[in-house]
Amino acid sequence: KLYRAVVYDGIGGSVAADFNPADATANTSTWTSSGAGGETWTIQGDAFVNTTDYAAVYAKGSVLIETTDLQIHAAPLTTFIVLKPTLSAPSADAYFYDAGTGATDRNLLFTDQSNSDKYTLYAGSWLALSNAYSNDATIISIQHNGDATTKLTVANTGSVTGDAGALDQEMLTLFDKLGGGESWQGAMYEVILFNSALTDSEVGTIRNHLLTKYGL
Repeated sequence: KLYRAVVYDGIGGSVAADFNPADATANTSTWTSSGAGGETWTIQGDAFVNTTDYAAVYAKGSVLIETTDLQIHAAPLTTFIVLKPTLSAPSADAYFYDAGTGATDRNLLFTDQSNSDKYTLYAGSWLALSNAYSNDATIISIQHNGDATTKLTVANTGSVTGDAGALDQEMLTLFDKLGGGESWQGAMYEVILFNSALTDSEVGTIRNHLLTKYGL
């Protein structure tokens, strides 16, 4: 249960968003927060959606967003992440996301352990993209098929195909690993997850849509 959440623009800064469900009226799906942000919130299914137009969620380090939907998502899965790194030289093991069913059964995307300017996907096996890390805004797509056809693509950088393992994912941590301690710094604009395999053509269509949407 989340009773109230206030997001500040920097430490001691102004209120950027104020989620206050106490402002909601029974049997009404939409309400306006009485907080400083005055955002409009909408209940869609089991989720709360902020309909105010914020461009991205930004993390400067030592912070993460974590949730669990209590459902196991097995491969094949297709994920898209629109993001903008802020560090030109990231540290090793900087996590974009960490999703798993336990401390060891985890589905991860992070900068490589031994070479921090690479991208690595892990779901039981390691799949590393040899192309250099860039701090340009980009779109990462992950076609996690649970076999040797799994594909990691970073728009305008490169792609790699291979077996990254077949571990399921359940809880999701953004900007850091589960439990914290190895955070990635930057802005995430959008995350899309399909619980199915998409063809390369379908992935390309969605990627091109996102490139156009964000002017990349």
